[in-house]
Amino acid sequence: MMRMFCAITLGAALSCAAAGAEEFGTIETTYAGEGRTWFTISMVQDGETLASADLSEGRMGLVNLHLQGHPRPTFTSSDVLSIDATFMGEVAAGAEPMTLEIMYLPEGMSGPIWTSQDAPTPPMIVLETLETAEAGQVGSVAATFAGEVCFRASMREEPDPTNCNTIEGRIDSQLLFE
Repeated sequence: MMRMFCAITLGAALSCAAAGAEEFGTIETTYAGEGRTWFTISMVQDGETLASADLSEGRMGLVNLHLQGHPRPTFTSSDVLSIDATFMGEVAAGAEPMTLEIMYLPEGMSGPIWTSQDAPTPPMIVLETLETAEAGQVGSVAATFAGEVCFRASMREEPDPTNCNTIEGRIDSQLLFE
């Protein structure tokens, strides 16, 4: 839930200058049997680079990978795909996350969402390559992922494990290191 708050904060910052957003990478998917492409984006605001694809170090050796895809290479608050993984210690190709959540927000935060939380089949991600960088610099990530996302009427409701769609895809994106 904290990552979702961070995504909303990033979204608010990006929405202030959406016209200046640029493509940072792609998330190619098959969702509910249909091919889709989402774009990670970046922009410079007040001399600082902001990106919807980042890797950040948290407390107690936790490392968070956050990828937020938009239907076009510009900020949108709806039709957003979010992939959040938490790792313990150093992250490299082949590392397995402690936690992973895939979330699709067709109507943004206000409408129903689709989440892998409590789905019958747990999601998975395979980091194929991870080019690391210093804090504030840009590296890259290539990965594949798959899972089920289940309907959730609102952020306050529990997911319905009987109403799920499959999602699988490939991530090829630059990655801002925080």
